[in-house]
Amino acid sequence: MPQAPEDKFLNNFLGAVALDAAFRSGLIDKIALGNSLPTDKNAHVLIGILQSYGVLDGAVFNPVFQNVLNERRFVLEQKLSFLIKAAVDISTNFDKLLFDLPTFMERSNTFTLFRYDQAMNAGPTAIYETRKWVNYLGALTKSEAPNLVPYLPLDGLESVLEVGGNAGDFARSYLAAFPSLNTTILDLPAVCAIGEESPHTRLNFVVGDARKTDWSAEVPALYDAVLFKSVLHDWPDDQVVTLLRAAKARLKPSGRIIICERGSYEASNLNFSNVANLVFSPFYRSAELYLQTMTSLGAIQFHQSKVTLDMTFYITTGYFE
Repeated sequence: MPQAPEDKFLNNFLGAVALDAAFRSGLIDKIALGNSLPTDKNAHVLIGILQSYGVLDGAVFNPVFQNVLNERRFVLEQKLSFLIKAAVDISTNFDKLLFDLPTFMERSNTFTLFRYDQAMNAGPTAIYETRKWVNYLGALTKSEAPNLVPYLPLDGLESVLEVGGNAGDFARSYLAAFPSLNTTILDLPAVCAIGEESPHTRLNFVVGDARKTDWSAEVPALYDAVLFKSVLHDWPDDQVVTLLRAAKARLKPSGRIIICERGSYEASNLNFSNVANLVFSPFYRSAELYLQTMTSLGAIQFHQSKVTLDMTFYITTGYFE
């Protein structure tokens, strides 16, 4: 099971909590600037944990951590922040997650982060609030994309509509691998505004709500493929049917729908970092459901790839006439 470099520092509860405290207290930046370690009693406790955890070698950063800090600090901080929120939710309301999901969602720190209703315009407040979860999803994508992109069936295609493509991190990864490809992302106004801050010549953002049954006004063109990456698990089964039906209507003849999703949650990875997935465990589905839904919509052929990362991803492709 490949691990992103930063995940080494997310696998242990006490170590991750100490690292979070070190970031939030400014200790990481002070050490990075070459300052001496603080000597008070409470700082000594934190420093001792960081040394045992492999963040510090004596008074300086361990070379492995130093490399992560230099190259992937944004990804590490985003993952760490979400992981701590998820850990609080699990430790206080795990029973509700399992047996009373509405109450869990109402009480949770993690689900209040994903406020799609606040992304419905591109004003400053909406962009500020939306950026919180856009950044987290972007950090996940930076870890996932190098392992997933090689399995995407995009060879020879010219156009892709990516539904719910966030700020375009995944799109930029597969556009680099497939230079003849052009991508349109359909997403909410604030998300598109954030994505457009980093323009790409072959990436276009279109504002729209994919939950509508007809996307023809927003994306009148037809595409070789419609792609969903880590989107469909957000929605109930009937909404998945609506989304896939709308996707089929935007396909060129002989087009394809590509679904890249984690499969059903399995308690096989018991590292602390997996708590970030545990909070979404009721929503992950067997990939079989996506096969069945595309069959009902007229798919004539399928291909499925399996990629094991923090969980098992399935890249399920349905081909249409």
